[in-house]
Parts: sequence; structure tokens; C-alpha cells
Amino acid sequence: MAPKSARAGRATDLTKPGRIAHLDSLRGLAALIVVFHHCLMTIPQFASVYERPATTPLMRLLGNSPLHLLWDGPEFVLVFFTLSGFVLSLPYWGNKPLTYGQFVVRRIFRIYPAYFVAIVIGMILMTLLSHGPLHGLSDWTQQFWNRPLDWKIIGDQIFLMASGGDNYIDTPVWSLVVEMHASLLFPLLILVICWSETGAFLGALALAFLAMTLPYRSICRREAMKSGCSMRPGTPALRRRLA
Repeated sequence: MAPKSARAGRATDLTKPGRIAHLDSLRGLAALIVVFHHCLMTIPQFASVYERPATTPLMRLLGNSPLHLLWDGPEFVLVFFTLSGFVLSLPYWGNKPLTYGQFVVRRIFRIYPAYFVAIVIGMILMTLLSHGPLHGLSDWTQQFWNRPLDWKIIGDQIFLMASGGDNYIDTPVWSLVVEMHASLLFPLLILVICWSETGAFLGALALAFLAMTLPYRSICRREAMKSGCSMRPGTPALRRRLA
């Protein structure tokens, strides 16, 4: 058994203000993998792993083996979201809970300045440098900077209303949009957890199940009308649409 003072020191390191030392390495690893993902997705051979079922030894190696973890950006974005939720919940379990207004203001000043700078730089570079598609890169790359700016697009970007295919100016910032939207609901989720941990857990499971099944069913219905795909998630046509 570790001495009581050592255990207390570790607890202090875990909950002290600022960064959590035990999670910094995981955060850095996840950030590096997301960078690798975006760089490699510009190469057609790597992007094809997400666009169609694996048909060659190279695609199977990159997409269906543990090597995929070295550049699997979407999954490690989920790691970021999980870490963010854990860190943001700590004040509510300690002695310094934040009011809803305090929490939202802190999150705005934490997220929005970096988001705004990235979007403005992206708009400037797009205006100056975009001259049509870049040949030789993947289809994933061609969906960015592929149409001119207008006031609706600018407004959607600035007010965090762009998502999915609309976020084509600086696509990596989509996760900041999600974090900002989630921040508006996060204190309410904490309130539900404080009211009933069991109820919150069961509700989270139900929402997760719903989020997993609805996209499969809606996409599969559209595919079924064209090619008769089954309702199994592993159906090749369905995998292509979900990539």
C-alpha cells in the first residue's frame, strides 16, 4: 500500500487547477494522430480506406489492422471529446461549482477566439489562393474551397452554424463547433447526473443506441431503393455512404 501522503499527492496532481498531468500525454498523442490523419487523407490511397471496402492488401493493412490506430483521426477526436467532458465536470464534483453563466462565458473565451482566427485566416487564404481543384489529391481534398464565399456562408461560419459539408473553409474546426454547442448543454447534463446517476446513465445509453441506429436505418432505406442493400452495417454500399 502506498503511504497516505503519496496518495494525497497524486490526488492533488489530478485535481489541481490547470492541466491534468496524467492526461497530457494522451492529449498530445491524440492531437498528433489527428494531424497525421488530415495529412494522409490528402493522398488517394489513404483516403480510399474510408471511401470504399478494402479490396487490396494495402487498403486492408491501412484500414483493417491495428496500424489504422496510428492515423485514425475520427476516433481520436472522440478521445478529445471524452477528455474534455471529464475535465469540465471536475469543478462540479469539487468545492467550486460554476454557475451556468460562468461556465458558458469561460467556454466562449476558451473556444471562440481560436475558432474565429482560424476561420478568418481560412477565408483570406481561400480568396487569395483558391484557383480550382488540386489535381492528384484525394476526392476528400476536393470538397474544400470548392465554391465561392457569400454572405450566408460567412455568417454561418462566424456564428458557428456551419457543420458537415458546409464547413468547407477550414474543416478541422468542425470539432470546435461541436464543443461550443455541447458547452451550452453541458451544465444541464451535470444537473441531470446530480439528480439521478442511474437515470442519467440509462438515458445516455438510450441516446447512444439511438444515435447509432438512426443513421444506419435512414441511409440503408435510401440504398435499398437503389440496390437492395440489407440492414446490416457491414453492407459494402452502406459502408461507402457512411465513410
